[in-house]
Amino acid sequence: MRQCSFGLVAILGIMAVSLPCSAVDFSPVYTNINVDGTSRNFGYYVPESYDPSKQTPLLFMFHGFGGNNSEASGGSAENGYYGWQTSAHENGFIVIFPLGTGFLPWGFGQNSDDLDFIDEMVVWAKANYNIRETHIFTTGHSYGAMFSYAAARWRGDVIAAFGEHSGNRSTAVPPGPNPTPKLNGILLHAVDDGLVNYSGSQTLYDELVANGHNVYEDGIGIDGIIEVNGWGPDNHRYRKVHNQTQWDFFMASAPPIIDDDIDDDGVSDGEDNCPYDANTDQLDTNGDLEGDACDIDDDGDGWADVDDNCSLVANPQQKDADSDSVGDVCDNCVITPNTDQLDADEDGVGDLCGAFGC
Repeated sequence: MRQCSFGLVAILGIMAVSLPCSAVDFSPVYTNINVDGTSRNFGYYVPESYDPSKQTPLLFMFHGFGGNNSEASGGSAENGYYGWQTSAHENGFIVIFPLGTGFLPWGFGQNSDDLDFIDEMVVWAKANYNIRETHIFTTGHSYGAMFSYAAARWRGDVIAAFGEHSGNRSTAVPPGPNPTPKLNGILLHAVDDGLVNYSGSQTLYDELVANGHNVYEDGIGIDGIIEVNGWGPDNHRYRKVHNQTQWDFFMASAPPIIDDDIDDDGVSDGEDNCPYDANTDQLDTNGDLEGDACDIDDDGDGWADVDDNCSLVANPQQKDADSDSVGDVCDNCVITPNTDQLDADEDGVGDLCGAFGC
């Protein structure tokens, strides 16, 4: 809790005391979105440190079988139990608490509606907040843990890393890193879990390693699974003490965040040929050290791209024999007007030119 210092003058003298400031409000906001014609609910918590001018990581926390996304009774947003709002507050990320549906709250298959739900929540988050797209993660407990892995497995191009607390292998592990993106996972489980057997996490761990994926190694025991201290019914309860370890793994698995990168394209300002325009590829057609994304004259012929009839091929004279607004140096039919430059057989000679001659 934050502390506020006050100087008090009293009849006993001058003394300074430290009193608590107003407590941080960890209550999430709840909303609904339409997913394939169905209204789906989720809660979300945005830390007070959120700065809309800076890209922010995003975490999904999935509840288990028979659970929900409430703030009470073991719901995924119960901060006193799961603690993810506190982690978000301390580490500066946004956390979303989706609500599952039906007797089995999450579907693990490739065509699961719950994957569409994730897609729509990502769209919603990006529309409402400045989300760092390379830093989207999932975690969960029990049945939600199994879906956390399934989500990363089927949405590997979106989810940078996943956490699994007391889960198992919900769907087959793909070979990596090709043809699918490499998976980054951290597994936690109580060895004496009487509800979801530890061997399920062991199987997932072994298959991830065997298929070339990146799995957290805790350096204890015979594998890298974090062996949590089991507690509660069947020793299956969640241990929030490991949240920071999960988060540190997530961040270490994602691309590094460069502090001096104004346009957030992964290239530091000192090395970026367009520091104010995102251009990860750093294309520089004319080699003038100014990237195409911000170069108003890509071919360096003295004509701005918007006025140049061949913006990527130098042609300072702007010759255009057939007056089709395509300069002769890049026109595939120099004397036959063909603004569309169609070339069906891709032989470098325009279709009109081939039919009527050049």
